[in-house]
Amino acid sequence: MPKCSRLVAVIVLSGGVCASCAFAQPEASRLSPADPSPAAQGEVLVKVTPQTSQAIEAARAAGTFPTTGIDSLDALFTRYAVTAIERVFPKEATDAEAIKAKYPERSQRIPPGAEVPDLGRTYKLTLNPTPNLQEVIAAFASDPHVESAQPNYIATVQPHEEIP
Repeated sequence: MPKCSRLVAVIVLSGGVCASCAFAQPEASRLSPADPSPAAQGEVLVKVTPQTSQAIEAARAAGTFPTTGIDSLDALFTRYAVTAIERVFPKEATDAEAIKAKYPERSQRIPPGAEVPDLGRTYKLTLNPTPNLQEVIAAFASDPHVESAQPNYIATVQPHEEIP
């Protein structure tokens, strides 16, 4: 009996490994040898100012993106061939009052005076063709309408070694 259960465990585990290998992984690149975290190729995350977010949403609604009416940002969108921009967090996930209404018990744990971060102003930019991500990040980070810019790092539950 013990041999049979070990055999089943090996088959189940082998099947799980094969199944996980079948899922497509996003193409990743290393930004530099000093940065061990893989990042999605051609994707940058930016957090913009509140006024810039309003301009981006208006342009998306009107179908005029990449033209937002903000000259410096429009120039960057054109220079780096930004083909898409999308919110990282859905609007309903960033509304503090809606979250408090949905989770009233958890909301009681919020310390008095705590500020909820505004995640609704974080966007994923898709660039085509993929330029030098460090250059893109530096250019967007230096724009006064952008609060922060970073690679779209690929998070994994368990570190894995690269297959040569």
